[in-house]
Amino acid sequence: MGTDDNLITRRSLLLGSAAAAAALGLGTDPADAAVRPRRRAAFAVWDPITGKLTTAMSPKRVTVHIAVTRSGDIYGPGKGAGGSYAHFYNPRSGAPRQHQYLDRRAAADLNGSSRSISVEHAGLDGDRMTDTQLRNLAKIFAWAVIHCGVPNRIATVDDLRGLAWHRLGIDGNFGRFDPHDRTTWCRKQTGAVWSSATGKLCPTDKFIRQIPTVYSRAQYWLKKWGGRPG
Repeated sequence: MGTDDNLITRRSLLLGSAAAAAALGLGTDPADAAVRPRRRAAFAVWDPITGKLTTAMSPKRVTVHIAVTRSGDIYGPGKGAGGSYAHFYNPRSGAPRQHQYLDRRAAADLNGSSRSISVEHAGLDGDRMTDTQLRNLAKIFAWAVIHCGVPNRIATVDDLRGLAWHRLGIDGNFGRFDPHDRTTWCRKQTGAVWSSATGKLCPTDKFIRQIPTVYSRAQYWLKKWGGRPG
């Protein structure tokens, strides 16, 4: 094969690689392909927020929120009330929507935003997470464990790493503290400041009681994706 043939063959291979990368939503830069799982979840719809933060972070937890609406999304391309926005919005049906890179700060957990991958959920007070939401959240948590280094555990009052929920950083009266009842855990025990509101129920008792189910389902995805289940 002559020199020209070599050049043509090489060019064809490069073009083929670029097309394959484009089909996967990856840039042609190998470095971009390597970091993508640490930035974007493959199963989520990418819908970036306009004017999102570029501040880098190393997440240590996934934090669960409730939007107090059943809307399919409350973000994108604009931000929410007060300029807030989460990394993900988890609708009651369909794929989750990702609004911020996983290695960049969002604006949903106040002082905790520097270590949180935040997940806002469609739902009203009295709702439980739907089966779709449970599956989506389990996948988000498993992805964060594998690709972002989030510890594979449920958060506790003395260690907020892992699978967490917004109330852990909210001040209010949520009943007498019971170490065996996660719905009673809040800022009084953790010292975390994740909201300026007092008494905010986020993400509600029913959502909090589903945390163990989410964690259990995440172990399936960890195993399926080659992670290390707890």
